[in-house]
Amino acid sequence: MTFWLEKEWQERAVEAVRDALDRVHAGLIGQSRGPKDWTVGVLQAFVPVARDLCGDGSVCGLKCPADDQCKGEWLYDFCCWIEGTAAHEGFLGMPMAVESEWGSWNDVWDDLDKLTQARAGLRVFVFDARWAPADWHDVMSRRIRRFVPMSANDAWLFAGWKPEGFEFKSSLL
Repeated sequence: MTFWLEKEWQERAVEAVRDALDRVHAGLIGQSRGPKDWTVGVLQAFVPVARDLCGDGSVCGLKCPADDQCKGEWLYDFCCWIEGTAAHEGFLGMPMAVESEWGSWNDVWDDLDKLTQARAGLRVFVFDARWAPADWHDVMSRRIRRFVPMSANDAWLFAGWKPEGFEFKSSLL
């Protein structure tokens, strides 16, 4: 059971995440009081996406409470993992891991490095792109490729936010 490593699932997940983040932008633009509002909105948007894509047997870990069924942050700002049904099975895999950073470019690098270490079917990196270089996707991809080990199944979705909306870049590295 490793559906999260299949390209079809990864592509479906990318589309679902893009739709959810576009809805967050439409709902918060002009209303936000600051980075915390964006963090909460973005991370809460992942709960229904993860439940839909990962199924009833999945557990989600969330930095900011979205509902009574999600736990606090576990490793990443948001992640969805699969646990075995028997006690001895434990942790079986992580379909999705998310980091969201609204701080400085140095803070962005720290969270990108953290997410690079995840062994997830889809890694989603959401960040404030207003201070990013124009070629931010190339810069980030080069940094990620330096990390060893890499897998042929590594899939990423980058979501760089600016006031006019998110710019999405998807990579199957």
